[in-house]
Amino acid sequence: MRRKKKKRMPWLLLILIPAILAIGVQWLTLRGVRVVGNRTLSSEEIIRQSGVKPGDNLLALSDEKIRRKLSDNYYIQYLGKSFDYNGVLTLHIKERVGMGSVRLLGIRYALDEDGVVLRILESGEEESGPEILGLTLRNGVWPSVGQPLPVQDAGQLERMQRVLRALYEVNLLARVDRVNLEIYDNLIVTTREDTGIILGDDAQLTLKLAIAREVLSIRREDAESLKGAWIDVSSGVEAHFIPKTLPTPTPMPTPTPTLGPSLSPTALS
Repeated sequence: MRRKKKKRMPWLLLILIPAILAIGVQWLTLRGVRVVGNRTLSSEEIIRQSGVKPGDNLLALSDEKIRRKLSDNYYIQYLGKSFDYNGVLTLHIKERVGMGSVRLLGIRYALDEDGVVLRILESGEEESGPEILGLTLRNGVWPSVGQPLPVQDAGQLERMQRVLRALYEVNLLARVDRVNLEIYDNLIVTTREDTGIILGDDAQLTLKLAIAREVLSIRREDAESLKGAWIDVSSGVEAHFIPKTLPTPTPMPTPTPTLGPSLSPTALS
């Protein structure tokens, strides 16, 4: 009987398998980290807070782990990560920026556009963006830093978000002092010159505010006329400027009529 020959692994596989493993390990090893979405926070600070560093294995980095690390900073909203063939990991974030404030029982809270409480403002401290009026909190619930403002009607936060975003888009955010959301179909913003802008409902906010911006620009030379005045753009088509004080009608002098004898039919003929 013939002896069966033992199968031997081809010598080529002995070379390829270690090479493939080495390439795989190298591809899954971080060579660098970068950040996308930050505005004022430095990339270095965000990377440090994430706990990610070159040399880490990509398979060991979970979104949940990175999100938990970054959640300590209320100004960072983690969106996800991506990894390229050069071994660079990209952290995608949204940096929360203070766009307004709300005052509750003498305490002022800084809010981002989504209504998330960023921090408690010190007395006299200025915060970028207007003061938000007309928000109603749920009974017995106080604001908590890092959490959305606990309002009774979630629609109020949605309307606030749309108003703040529209103000930012037309470059009026820094010029507005107050936003009143008390009446949902009669939204009002007030500029730092004490000019009220009547928006009506929350439809076409960007267009309405762009119209109001043009009126403010036209009357920029006459700053006094803006104090206490109103700009009604609720139609979304045109603006009506209403001055603080309507002009007083001035009586025009008229000649006193003279009553004379009536002309006879003969005189008219």
